Amino acid sequence: MKKLIFVLLAVLALASCATRSGNVPVLRHKVGQMAESLAAVLPPGARVAVMPFDAENRNLSFFLMEELSLGLGRLGIEVVDRRNLGFVFREQGVQVVNDESLQSIGNILGAEHVITGRMWNIGSERRLSATVTNMKTSQRSSVLYDDLPNDGELLIRNPPAHGTDEIEQVQPLTAGAFLDRGLLFLRLGDFETAIPAFTDALDLRPDFSQAYFWRGRAHHRMQDFDHEIVPGIDRGADFESALADYNQTIRLDPENIWAYISRSLLHQETGNFALAMGDRSQAIRLDPNNALAYVNSGTLHNAMGNHTQAIADFDKALHIDPNYAAAYYNRGFTHKAMGNHALAIADLTEAIRLNPHYAVAYNNRGAAHNAMGNHALAIADLTEAIRLDPNFAAAHINRGAAHNARGNLNRAIADFETALRIEPNNDVAKGWLAFIRRELRR
Repeated sequence: MKKLIFVLLAVLALASCATRSGNVPVLRHKVGQMAESLAAVLPPGARVAVMPFDAENRNLSFFLMEELSLGLGRLGIEVVDRRNLGFVFREQGVQVVNDESLQSIGNILGAEHVITGRMWNIGSERRLSATVTNMKTSQRSSVLYDDLPNDGELLIRNPPAHGTDEIEQVQPLTAGAFLDRGLLFLRLGDFETAIPAFTDALDLRPDFSQAYFWRGRAHHRMQDFDHEIVPGIDRGADFESALADYNQTIRLDPENIWAYISRSLLHQETGNFALAMGDRSQAIRLDPNNALAYVNSGTLHNAMGNHTQAIADFDKALHIDPNYAAAYYNRGFTHKAMGNHALAIADLTEAIRLNPHYAVAYNNRGAAHNAMGNHALAIADLTEAIRLDPNFAAAHINRGAAHNARGNLNRAIADFETALRIEPNNDVAKGWLAFIRRELRR
């Protein structure tokens, strides 16, 4: 990245500041002034991603982001749809939030500029700042409001309703707006609607690498390879179309690490391990501190049977980000595959601590407890996995095995039959049912 260039736009004094929700209009007015200052340095037609502000509470953070986005929109600036931010953070495995990761997210959302902001306290004063970064030149322009009185916590009692899944029936007019629309449908698992939206973006802007990338992800995700993301979806992935879109993304943007990671995963799923490893290595070369790249490298080594190397990759990911739930999960899964059930349980427990809604982690910890003979603990974990995802066939099978081990054959049969209702061709569930019924006939 080129050397950052700082341009201080303005230092503005604020005589008073909202300290209770009744004074929110004062803060809203000042954020509107900030929008005017930032818009003045943005080129016509600019597409901007406004990130959540670093502030003393979540409601205030999203209030500032929402108000700045609305202010820029009123001034004719195209702002990335805020509802897609959380989805893209999860998709890209971003755990550490800093300027670099926020700019990476802005780039994958097709933004030419990213705005980050902060509100903080210095003794009796409060300060509000925002910085717009040009993604191509790395030039930064900043606005700072200082001398704000610090007379208590800013309370935004009613956070903005930016998280709704409702999709407005407004015809997009720009490639960026079509990209936003496609991402909203992709987030909802509606791939058939998302793909045409990305195609419409490309009709307007044929060199829009991010639209190729996300269309590739939609084609790729037509099959539910990651059980956590779209439970219950069972469709055939269009690998050929996904590969073509990933290839075009990389041709237009040879340093797009997310495209290399996604293409590597596609190669892995189709058994092309050599090609997968080449893409995985390129992603790590481009960003040696990308924890997701190491997690994906570890999953590839697992698929190739190289469990020791997989553990090393997950260790590297956790060295980069000690709070990365997916790295703990995958290392625990690998320990379980190697028969190290106690180590597996320790890692899976940490994954669950970091992400209490991690259904696959509960499932695998339950399977590890089963392997160690702790069937009551296994049933508790597997019941939680099923509560989180009632259509999780593997969890029903594992709980059925635990019930069978405890002699509760009717409960075991119920679980195996449920698994078959979810996945009618599941040979494991069929095998268990046949085994139990033979035992009952003796």
